[in-house]
Amino acid sequence: LLGVEVPNAAAAIRDTAAPLLKTTENILVTRGPMGAVLLTPEATYSARIALKDVPIRTVGCGDYLLAGFLSRLTDTAPGPDGKAPPAAQPSQSRMEEALATAVAVATARAVSTTLEEFDPAMLRKALGEIVVERI
Repeated sequence: LLGVEVPNAAAAIRDTAAPLLKTTENILVTRGPMGAVLLTPEATYSARIALKDVPIRTVGCGDYLLAGFLSRLTDTAPGPDGKAPPAAQPSQSRMEEALATAVAVATARAVSTTLEEFDPAMLRKALGEIVVERI
């Protein structure tokens, strides 16, 4: 997509992918066990998990990452601040929440023992261990 090899470092991903924001609103990049990077026109965020559980099956984790991101981004339930997100343009805090949810959902998938299994308790545990940083 970018025509160059990019190191698996959040800043390198940001710097290399940033020109793509001219033609798209947001870019979500998986970093495998190192988390994910989200580029928006306003900011770039890196998310990782401090959880020490060993991944068992990583098949489908990218799909789960995207599903978790879109699920939280489009959810009309109030966030931690008690406010419902505006329908048109998500706030940057909502983008951070969506990224954290994405990494937690992908993590819950990775530590599940079968492809059919998804443990909601692991999702809740993972959500408590996600670190999101603006880079």
